[in-house]
Amino acid sequence: MNTLRLLSTVAFIGISVMSMPLKASGLAVSPLKLSLKPQQQMTSLTVTNTGSKPLLVQGRVMTWVNSEDMSGSEVTKDMMLTPPLFRLAPGAKQLVRVGWLQQTQPPSTEQAFRVVLQEVPNPADNTDGIKVTLALSLPLFAEATNLPVSRLDWELQSEESGHQIQLKNLGNRHQRFTFFKVTDAEQRVLLEASRLLYVLPGQQHAIPLPIAPSAYPLQVETLSDQGKQVQVLSAPTS
Repeated sequence: MNTLRLLSTVAFIGISVMSMPLKASGLAVSPLKLSLKPQQQMTSLTVTNTGSKPLLVQGRVMTWVNSEDMSGSEVTKDMMLTPPLFRLAPGAKQLVRVGWLQQTQPPSTEQAFRVVLQEVPNPADNTDGIKVTLALSLPLFAEATNLPVSRLDWELQSEESGHQIQLKNLGNRHQRFTFFKVTDAEQRVLLEASRLLYVLPGQQHAIPLPIAPSAYPLQVETLSDQGKQVQVLSAPTS
C-alpha cells in the first residue's frame, strides 16, 4: 500500500450551534446538536409534532462509541432524559431535558452520546399496509475540562481496490464534516459530495475516491465546524 500522510494540528475553543429543526415525517427536533459544558448539568431540546395525528414519543440516551453508527451503541447509565415518554398533539411542542444523572466531576476527555426519539406504535392503529414508526437520533457531546485540540491525520492510500483518503482523529474532541471536494492537479473532480460525517476522538473514516487521480498534488476541500479548510496531498511514495 502506498501512502502519504499530512498532519495538521489546530487548537481552538467552541463549536458551531445548529438551530434548524430536524424532521422525520411528522416529528421535528431543534437544535440538531447538543453539548454540555464541563460544569453544565443539563441541556434541552424542543420536539414538535408536525403531522396531523397525535404521537406517543419515547426518548433515550445511548452511548456513542463508533463514529459510523449514528444510532448509538447501548443505553447509557450516566445520562437521563426527561420526560422519557410523552404525548404530542398535532402542532404541539414538548421541551425535553437531557443531562447527567449523577455527575461528580466533569469528564477529562470528551464523551459522545446519541439522543434517540422514537414514536411508540399505537396497537389500535391497525392498517393493512406496513406501519412505519418515526425515529430521530441526534448527537450529544459532554465537553472535556482540558483545552479542545483538533489534530487530524490525512492519509492518501493507493490499493488494488482503488484510492481512498483515510481521515484519523488524533485530537481530544470530535470532528464534524458536511462537505468534501477532491480535485487533482489537472483540475479533475475526483469527489464532490455534501455528506454529514463525524469522526470521534481516536477513530478514523475512509473516504473512497470514485475516480483515480491522474496528476498530483490532490487538493481536498472540506467544510466542518471549523469552517472551510483545504488540505494538499502530494503523490504517494512507493
